[in-house]
Amino acid sequence: MKLLEMGKPLAVLRYSLLILSSVITHAQNTLNPKAILERMAKAYRELSTYQDIGVVETTVNLGTDKQTLTRPFSITFKRPRSVDFKVGEPFSR
Repeated sequence: MKLLEMGKPLAVLRYSLLILSSVITHAQNTLNPKAILERMAKAYRELSTYQDIGVVETTVNLGTDKQTLTRPFSITFKRPRSVDFKVGEPFSR
């Protein structure tokens, strides 16, 4: 393709944006929010394993004092009946 062979970054960027724009437009025209959620639910249902990590933040307002506690957590899921949920010790921020 000539645009890519020319080695001009601006031409490549324009071409990439054109492709991206058409993909986004197609996705917007074919997937509504309900369809996206249904696809996501189906994907999760079909998983045999899943794992994730994150943090839970809790902020307490006591008058003029404010304290935020953060707890790390992890979850590991394996079909048919294994779920491991761990919550770490809180740390202040």
